Amino acid sequence: VRSKYENAIFVHCYAHKLNLVLKQSVEYIKDCKIFFSTLSGLSSFFSKSTKRVHALDNVVKKRFPSVAPTRWNYNSRLIEMMVEHKLDVINLMESIIENAQNWDSETLSSAKGYVEILQSFDFNFFLKLFSIILPQAT
Repeated sequence: VRSKYENAIFVHCYAHKLNLVLKQSVEYIKDCKIFFSTLSGLSSFFSKSTKRVHALDNVVKKRFPSVAPTRWNYNSRLIEMMVEHKLDVINLMESIIENAQNWDSETLSSAKGYVEILQSFDFNFFLKLFSIILPQAT
């Protein structure tokens, strides 16, 4: 732009500034980093097994976005999906645990851990917080 218009001034939009602040802050706040790692882990949990993807499709009728943890639009879509389908995902995880004979040990242990995390105060606090903030930064 400057090559064409020498008096042009570059101005960041507020969303870009907020995006940069969030990205840098989250890396240094342990609980936030755990929250986003959990979201990425959930996405990976389902994408690494066709059986899990099929189970998710049957319950939620929607897939988690592909993992791209450095992209805020990815995080925003993940949060949006969790706000909308958190109870469905918890019910699916509980169904996996109840039908243990149909699942491998890695799936079972992960499902048990995710049920506890998805019901925790910290996870739900950050889910609510970032569901409000991230749409402003993307």
